[in-house]
Amino acid sequence: MPQPIPAVHSNGTGKNALMSQMNRVIEKLRNAQEEMSFATPHERDFYIKKDNDYRQAYAVHEIRMERIAALIAEFEELREAIFNQ
Repeated sequence: MPQPIPAVHSNGTGKNALMSQMNRVIEKLRNAQEEMSFATPHERDFYIKKDNDYRQAYAVHEIRMERIAALIAEFEELREAIFNQ
């Protein structure tokens, strides 16, 4: 579902405050993305288990990384839409 864009107007939250909110969210998501990259599964941690466990763990990790990248992109688009008002 697409995110409705907040309307910047005199009775609402100010543009600077909205931009600041978006910047903080994006920064925290990027920090989480970096931390998640440190938790990338490594084959050495799975070799004594079933053959496909490593591949499955890596695939799940990639899906998570794609999801957080998509979240970052959504908030960047929202920030740009707010900025352009």
